[in-house]
Amino acid sequence: EEMFDRYGPIPIVLLGVIPASPVFDPLTFVAGLVKMDVRKFAMYSFISRILHFGLLAAGVLAFKLI
Repeated sequence: EEMFDRYGPIPIVLLGVIPASPVFDPLTFVAGLVKMDVRKFAMYSFISRILHFGLLAAGVLAFKLI
């Protein structure tokens, strides 16, 4: 709860960008425990996934691994 109070949505977005993040699922659980607004959490999760897959696509295109 202190993490959400101190840093806001930043941990959700950053941890969501990490590929195969084992930390993201417990973070989802904690967000539920502290009763974070579902719409806000979904929005931040969506943003993190866009960043995640955007960076992944950019890396594939940059290294021509297609």
